[in-house]
Amino acid sequence: MLALSRLVGERIFIGDDIVIEVRKITGTRVVIAVGAPDDVVIDREEVFERKCDEDPRCDRTVRESEVLYANR
Repeated sequence: MLALSRLVGERIFIGDDIVIEVRKITGTRVVIAVGAPDDVVIDREEVFERKCDEDPRCDRTVRESEVLYANR
């Protein structure tokens, strides 16, 4: 996992068709906007976890190892 710092209004581009923009920072809360093609699924963590709980095919191992790496 890559960790980047951005200021309000700054963007991060992923490939040719995904953009993440920091819209607002208030205290410890950050509001971001994500622009991506319609076929890209974007979920908040709690929604992703609920979907994984309901789908036995969900593989959390890569995701969890990436989070551990980023928190070093």
